[in-house]
Amino acid sequence: MSDKLSSRPPGPPTVFADDTSVVTTRELKDVKGKGLLMKIEGVREPGTDSSGIVHGQFPQKDYIACGSSIICADKLSGVTVDGVIDLSVTMEPPKVRPETGTVDEARPSSKDR
Repeated sequence: MSDKLSSRPPGPPTVFADDTSVVTTRELKDVKGKGLLMKIEGVREPGTDSSGIVHGQFPQKDYIACGSSIICADKLSGVTVDGVIDLSVTMEPPKVRPETGTVDEARPSSKDR
């Protein structure tokens, strides 16, 4: 894919992500600090894996994320960090209620994480 991106016109990359996926294309240049935290967190939602894409047909984009996937295409250059760098990516499964075995349809609050 690097050949494709190096030959594309200047500007931000084009992106497609269905409703259960994430694509990040952040760019950090010449940054100095004590720490760097760039977390990506997602939760798979039950019954929402439909991207609307017909099998074998994809939009003409630089990055395509479907089916609860995560693409991290961030660029860091000239970054100086004296402490911890956290570039973590997390995709959690839906919460299951132990008493019923059913999936909890409600999204967890930020306090649950």
